[in-house]
Amino acid sequence: MRIDQVVPSFIRYDAISVHARNVRAALIAHGYLSELYFQTSTTDVANLGRPLSAMPVAADDRILIYHASTGSSALEVVARQGSPVVLDYHNITPASFFKQWSPSTSSEVALGRRQVAEFAPRAIGAIAHSPLSERELSSFGYAKTAIAPLLIDLDAQSSDVNRPLFETLMAEKHARGGPSLLFVGSLAPHKAPHDLVAMLAAFRQIYHVDATLTLVGRSFGGRFASALDQYVSDLGLSDAVHFTGPLAPDDLEAHWRSSDVFVCASNHEGFCVPLLEAMSHNVPIVAFRAGAVPETIEDAGIILDDKEPVTFAAAIHRVLEDQPLRDALASAQDRQLERYALPHATKAFMLGLEAVIKGV
Repeated sequence: MRIDQVVPSFIRYDAISVHARNVRAALIAHGYLSELYFQTSTTDVANLGRPLSAMPVAADDRILIYHASTGSSALEVVARQGSPVVLDYHNITPASFFKQWSPSTSSEVALGRRQVAEFAPRAIGAIAHSPLSERELSSFGYAKTAIAPLLIDLDAQSSDVNRPLFETLMAEKHARGGPSLLFVGSLAPHKAPHDLVAMLAAFRQIYHVDATLTLVGRSFGGRFASALDQYVSDLGLSDAVHFTGPLAPDDLEAHWRSSDVFVCASNHEGFCVPLLEAMSHNVPIVAFRAGAVPETIEDAGIILDDKEPVTFAAAIHRVLEDQPLRDALASAQDRQLERYALPHATKAFMLGLEAVIKGV
């Protein structure tokens, strides 16, 4: 049997693309023939898959896995295929988070959620990566679902470090004397980086004037990016909030190793891979209770029901000052990471997939 995959966008360090590559490896290891097709790709990974336009219209004894994360005409191509389709649902942020800032993005994600819902009668089943996503699939009409972790090799991602950058970051922190707070993820409205900035202002005023916040990830651009920059400036934090943009793995590793706390104020997360990356680096986590965040962290971090700046700042201060608490969180992180280790995650994914396709 063949089980081929389709991803709308194929990018080397993108979590969904990495997951799809590991899924293909797992499928082949389990005896399936497997190809990965993409609608668009960066040149550095194009040789690892094939263009969607090259996918045969029909193939005997073939199942397709479609990775859904936004609106895309790629799903329309898949829908026209004669093969049975399993939807791999990476969650799609509701349009309401973008409407004020980017009507085009709002329309794109609204299309994606509508496509996923309308595809339910066509799919033979779906895989979710969190209970939150599975609940959404059920609300869309998917009757046959399974939950499985993303296939991400956290050990491979943390193998190399930009040593000069790491030494520079550590020297700057030592000279400054304040803690380094870190967020990794797109700087988009639903990620609420502005709430992290407000938290930093409170933390510096109450606890440590030399604390810094580093925001690693792609800027959302447009009016939101301008408003965020202005907010940082208005609070007098231009020297304390650092925007790095997307980073190469060895540069990101330097930031992970030099940070004291990972902070997350997101209002919506379908999974949030950086939470796992924080755990794999034994960086304590303080995060707002939203979306799949509590399901992903469980007891391996501090989860806040209230992200008012003073509340958020107080939780971070507690983590920094309470060594027994940090030790307990580190032990919980190690236990939680066992669920997401690539061999365990691969087994869980294949069991879920084979349960969904059973009888096809």
